Amino acid sequence: MLTQQDIPMITTTDALAAFCTSVSSDSYVTVDTEFLRETTYYPKLCLIQIAGASADALIDPLAAGLDLQSFYDLMSITSVRMVFQAASQDVEILVNRAFLVPTPVLDTLIAAMFFGFGD
Repeated sequence: MLTQQDIPMITTTDALAAFCTSVSSDSYVTVDTEFLRETTYYPKLCLIQIAGASADALIDPLAAGLDLQSFYDLMSITSVRMVFQAASQDVEILVNRAFLVPTPVLDTLIAAMFFGFGD
């Protein structure tokens, strides 16, 4: 069983760049974002949960001085499949913050509906 100590929390630009480099040659990266929508027109990105075949991490986008550019660069690599659950809100955040739509994307919610599991 994983504990909080098993998954690193990324709070610096250098650590984020190193993590993104480490998973950039994986065949897939799974991403889930947590955000705040209260009292704001656009969602406020609060947490990124990310895992590749070789590593996983939590990214704190609210950490002082953290530049998310290496994360956005990772989301732009077309040889890595980006896996989301209910991708529309995650993609909305990427579009609003980085003018980026990741591709290729596998949305597990849509895949489950396609295979008859309902919505």
